[in-house]
Amino acid sequence: STMAFYTDADVVWFGPDGNVPDWENRRAKELGCLVFGHGTESDLCLLFNARSEPVTFILPSVSRDPWRRVVDTALPMPEDLVEPGKEVPLDPTGKYIVTASSSVILVAASWDRILSRCLLTSLSHLVHRSSYESS
Repeated sequence: STMAFYTDADVVWFGPDGNVPDWENRRAKELGCLVFGHGTESDLCLLFNARSEPVTFILPSVSRDPWRRVVDTALPMPEDLVEPGKEVPLDPTGKYIVTASSSVILVAASWDRILSRCLLTSLSHLVHRSSYESS
């Protein structure tokens, strides 16, 4: 069994304006990433801001479900990471302000579905590894 990795078809990188980032710009300190869920899995939107001021991102609109916030590292605990099933719906502007020096994770489906898949994948790899090591 081989481990599956993301391909260029699974991931799209973008800047705050929603366009392809300027990879040559060494001053750029903000970046977004869309990870396609392909059918039964949820789309993920990852936003990163290393600037010392907030940055407004235009969110991709390719998802079949509305974006909901799961993580925002700028928020105080325990608001920074929500519990599965309690994802925070975003306002319909299609934008998200990422605070200075912070990261955000948005999902387009229930977070518990994503967590269960991650847990099952991790358990599968753990079982596979232990069966391999014991033989």
